Amino acid sequence: MSKAAISNASPLILLSRGGHGDLLRSIADKILVPDSVVAEIRARGADDSTARFINSTSWIKTVPALPIPELVLQ
Repeated sequence: MSKAAISNASPLILLSRGGHGDLLRSIADKILVPDSVVAEIRARGADDSTARFINSTSWIKTVPALPIPELVLQ
């Protein structure tokens, strides 16, 4: 059985900039990244190291972001 983990932008940015993005693979077989996080990273441009890392890594999967609970929005 494969394991999956969810990541926000910070670990992706820090590890990919340092050339250590593959360390995420030691956490899980598949890293799930909400589409809103991917959009935030890709907004930096196609030359951004994190955007290139996400675009070229098959075990990073973009998933729909979960809705924010009403209680949190208040």
